[in-house]
Amino acid sequence: MNVIRLGMHSCIPWRMAGALAMGACIVLDQTPRVAWPEPLRENVNFFSLDAETAEAPTADAAYADIPGKIEDWLGHYESIDEIMSANGDYFDRHVQPQRVGERILAAVEARI
Repeated sequence: MNVIRLGMHSCIPWRMAGALAMGACIVLDQTPRVAWPEPLRENVNFFSLDAETAEAPTADAAYADIPGKIEDWLGHYESIDEIMSANGDYFDRHVQPQRVGERILAAVEARI
């Protein structure tokens, strides 16, 4: 399991691409708010700790629940394997450099 905190303004950090490429089981501090062309889905591409950081500071209760959530997920090997597989596939279909380049070129061509 790879725990990743979202960046400033709840953006997805650059290291998410590497985690997807490795087919990692990703745990995010909260559900992303950014609009990717193909959205990442909770319990398909990541687990969410539901530790909302938009309102600072995050409620102590949200942090208190984190160890129990992680322990629960660690006991569900099938779910971890499914997320890992989904993420490797997601990277191949949407994030690998050729796919990103194709999306950029299509966006530029649509504007000309």
